[in-house]
Amino acid sequence: ALNPHIYKHVPFDPRRDFTAVSLLGTSTIVLEVSENLPVKTVPELIAYAKAHPGLTYATAGTGTSMHLAGAMFSQVTQTNLTHVPYKGSSPAINDMLGGHIQVMFDNLPASLPHIQAGKLRA
Repeated sequence: ALNPHIYKHVPFDPRRDFTAVSLLGTSTIVLEVSENLPVKTVPELIAYAKAHPGLTYATAGTGTSMHLAGAMFSQVTQTNLTHVPYKGSSPAINDMLGGHIQVMFDNLPASLPHIQAGKLRA
């Protein structure tokens, strides 16, 4: 269902060619920031992003639900965020912990231990 929004040409129309059968699962997406970023709330993050156009955000890859969450956040908040896709959550989290990237949209289970340890803020 996401492909038509990511790729210019796809050989199918998801509304016409597919039928929903069941909900297979759900996942919680979390917006998290590095402990070094000087924000503690979402409004503070929005103000910081507006003052720092091009602020980067990491995700587990292009076209993932986390990528779309980041793009929607940027659009709704009218901020100019730059997407940095990784090959999975682990390398992105490592770069967050290493201070190479400051904002990330991720699935909660992957980030929860670092949030609980105070290394990332959500």
